[in-house]
Amino acid sequence: MTEEESERQAEKKREHAKKLLEIGARIRSEKLEKKELELLEFQEVLSFADSDDHDVFDKKLSEMGFESRKELEAEIKKNEASIKKARDKDLGIEPTEQKSTPVFDLLDVPDEQLSRDDLKEKRKQKLMKANIDARDRIRAAKLEEEKRQEEEIRKDNELKQNNFELWLSQVKNKRKDILDRIAQKEAVKNELSQRKSQASQLRLKSIAGLASEDSLPQQANGSRRKKAADSDDDFGKDDSDWNIYLDISKEEVEDEEDLEAELIQVNEILLDSDPDYLQKIDDKSRDEIESSLFYRFYSGAQKVILESPAVPQSFSSIMYNKDKKPSGANFGSLSEFEKKKLAAEIEFETLKEVKARSYQLHLNVERIRVPEIIFDPSIIGVDQSGIVQVIENLWKLFPNGIDASPKDVFITGCGFSTLEGFKSRLRNDLTSVLPINTELNINLASNLSDDAWNGAARWSRSLLSNSESSSGESLESVSITRKLYDECGGEYLKEHLFSNLFYSESQ
Repeated sequence: MTEEESERQAEKKREHAKKLLEIGARIRSEKLEKKELELLEFQEVLSFADSDDHDVFDKKLSEMGFESRKELEAEIKKNEASIKKARDKDLGIEPTEQKSTPVFDLLDVPDEQLSRDDLKEKRKQKLMKANIDARDRIRAAKLEEEKRQEEEIRKDNELKQNNFELWLSQVKNKRKDILDRIAQKEAVKNELSQRKSQASQLRLKSIAGLASEDSLPQQANGSRRKKAADSDDDFGKDDSDWNIYLDISKEEVEDEEDLEAELIQVNEILLDSDPDYLQKIDDKSRDEIESSLFYRFYSGAQKVILESPAVPQSFSSIMYNKDKKPSGANFGSLSEFEKKKLAAEIEFETLKEVKARSYQLHLNVERIRVPEIIFDPSIIGVDQSGIVQVIENLWKLFPNGIDASPKDVFITGCGFSTLEGFKSRLRNDLTSVLPINTELNINLASNLSDDAWNGAARWSRSLLSNSESSSGESLESVSITRKLYDECGGEYLKEHLFSNLFYSESQ
């Protein structure tokens, strides 16, 4: 490796380190805002404790997942300390240990010399000491891990130069491993956050069992037995006793931030080395969400905005994202400040779009299906047969049944017959009720809008011009006189060639 290449590699390493710091700061800022909102909610619930309406306080306490006021106050103190620590870290203030060094003066005192209250305190001290020892071991392991990571970075750079394909596959596997660890931590955190969950109960039983076993007097043969007459102390009856478990079960927020920052860093590396890989992951995620009926119902045809996209929301992603890339932008001439500003503006627009969608109401209107009612009147609640059933029943009235009936259908009128595809739809439906290979003729009138009127007009003129039409009908035979109207009523109609004729089955 030449000196120029070494300098270039060192510069890239510094850029990645700087980027990682920026990512970590952004994640901490988001988590800080979330914690501040939680703190405000907790304080609002606590304010109901001083009011006269204790039922409201108990209800809100239960909704937040707390069982007592002391547990809520302990959680508020924990959040306040965490927020202060995060703010001090952003301001560069070194954390000062305000806690006094814990005293474990009861650990070496035999149980026979202790009172019931001292036994309770001794158990707390044992748990606290075990917690401190565990944290010391974790710190030592972290230092060892940092050394190991530095060695891995060196080997990683060598592998990237010598075998790029193998290096790229390892980076992809590393990304998958980080996602699995994040999902596992989230699952464990959700399980332990519920006191009545199986995992939380098993953990508490294990801790209480170990402490109880240590407090039993040791026999001559080295075993520990509990006499039937011995009664356990009342540890746990007081709500304050449970505060010890809040200290033991603290989640290391720094570990979560490190994992998320590491994931974003790996995504940045993949975006630089294989941008299509991350884009395909996001496209697949979008397709899965957009193809779901639930998303279509609530969001319509809008393009989904991923909550945690694989492509990082940074300036680097703008280079590969055609939707976000400003037209005519000369990225090579932009300064670092301008790049960050452009990335921030695009991220702000994304957040604004997410907020705007939360205020949108999508009305899902079914496409108009009015012509369908002549084929299936039941869809509008009309208990009648459709046009296909009517024609089928008419064919069945012929002496030899539907097989011998004429298969000619003439369509007129300016209603649904003018719709595109009406003729083919009617043909398909009628074919399904006819025997196989039956010839069917469906003809449309040349003038659908006026054909029926012209026919009626020609027939009426023939009745007026002649005393008797070609069909043997006269105007008097088809007309209703005043006398007939008064006698039979307004619903009476005379039968003629163009009226609704009634045929009995014998005919």
